[in-house]
Amino acid sequence: MKKKILSLVLVLVLVFGISVMPASAADTRDGVAVVFVCFEHPDYGWVGYASTGTGFFVGNNGEDPKHLITNQHVIEMYEQLGKGELVNAPAEYLSQNKEDAGKYVTGRCKIYVYFDSLKSGDCVEAYPVESDSVKDLAILKLAAPTSKRRALPLLEPTNDMVGQNNIHAVGFPSVSDNILADSTTSWGLTDATVTGGSITRMFVQSGTGVENLQIDCEINPGNSGGPLVNDDGAVLGVNTKLYSDNSDSSTSKLYYAINISEVIPMLNKNNVPYYKYTAESAETQNTNPSDNTVSTDSATAIAENSSDASNTATDTSAEQAIAAPTVTPTEPASDSSTSDSMTVLWIVLAVVFVVLVAGGVIIFLAVNKRKAEKENAEQAAAIAAATPVQTPMLRSLSAQHKGLKVPINSTQVLIGRSKADCAIVFSDNTPGVSGRHCSISYDPATKDFILTDLRSTYGTFLQSGARLTPAVPYRLRSGDKFYLGEVGNMIAVELG
Repeated sequence: MKKKILSLVLVLVLVFGISVMPASAADTRDGVAVVFVCFEHPDYGWVGYASTGTGFFVGNNGEDPKHLITNQHVIEMYEQLGKGELVNAPAEYLSQNKEDAGKYVTGRCKIYVYFDSLKSGDCVEAYPVESDSVKDLAILKLAAPTSKRRALPLLEPTNDMVGQNNIHAVGFPSVSDNILADSTTSWGLTDATVTGGSITRMFVQSGTGVENLQIDCEINPGNSGGPLVNDDGAVLGVNTKLYSDNSDSSTSKLYYAINISEVIPMLNKNNVPYYKYTAESAETQNTNPSDNTVSTDSATAIAENSSDASNTATDTSAEQAIAAPTVTPTEPASDSSTSDSMTVLWIVLAVVFVVLVAGGVIIFLAVNKRKAEKENAEQAAAIAAATPVQTPMLRSLSAQHKGLKVPINSTQVLIGRSKADCAIVFSDNTPGVSGRHCSISYDPATKDFILTDLRSTYGTFLQSGARLTPAVPYRLRSGDKFYLGEVGNMIAVELG
């Protein structure tokens, strides 16, 4: 009997324990897949050269995803050979055979996402949403959501994560960009590798302004585009490259990932759904059934006590009725009945009067309340109509922009030299301005403009000359000014 009880307890622990167990790094393998790029002849199918990498899915929590992230260099062949259009491609490029010089092959490049081996054919075609060669990032989408993978949560890393041994690179470490992909290569859920390590430093790449993570967990060419996750399976970055001096020493190799903060603006820009990591998204909360049991027992006890009290009162009344002496009336019974009837009549009339008065008061109050609400609504509408709508704006005072004004909507606005990301774009030769120099948003509750320096090389300054601390938001009021690197790059915030 004791063994049966122990077994039952173990089963219950497993059932309820699994439901609240947070996601782990290994669990993220069901959010990654192989990205396979090839050149296909209209009649003969795949021709020669192909490139492979890893991608991970993003989307709403719990919904089948249709978008995934990878490196731009993984799909570089697609972009170089017609972007899916029918073209005549150099045969020597496709086969990497010098004897094919001067020959051309007709076909089109395609991107496939594989859920299993190349031989199985378990794949769907993918299409680029946006790619950025500077960031080395690409967003792909499928024609329809897939139930074969899940969306992974995103988490922007912070400096206090540096040095902690709790990150993992996930991907398919095959020989990416190889001439021939082996048809027996398996790319299933359990074939993705998970290598552990730590973030050794966070830095902004000079010249591009791209935020990178230097890591010490091993990645290989096939890991390109795969997620860098923490112990809870939240994506911190996109694995991108390694540098090696070709020696056997492990210290001669440097591994890098792109900060996930570089991906989020691209997702926002293209309205691609995603969700950020929270404790709630990592765990399933259970309701303790004992709470209901306690409430039921309490309610039962209360009901039993009420029943006992009621029975006691009834019994006492019965005893009093039995013990009460018989009273002989001193007046005729008829006079007593008439008096009692008149008393009852007056009581009924009084009750009716009170009900009528109360009803009248309630109706009067309700009518006046509706009237007051209508008047308040009309006054509010009149005030709203008379109050001009003010739009938060950025106005560039730089000569190169010629008075450019940019409205600030619900999302933050980026300023810098990157044409792909920034709403106010400075020319490439503008001194003091980084690719993604700073961001600014608007708080309608306080009517403040929130300015943040994105770890720019030359800094972001207030009109007074005070330099902002990188990555720390600073509030501005309408009419305030700031500049990027040099005074000539001045920008004003205002309500228009």
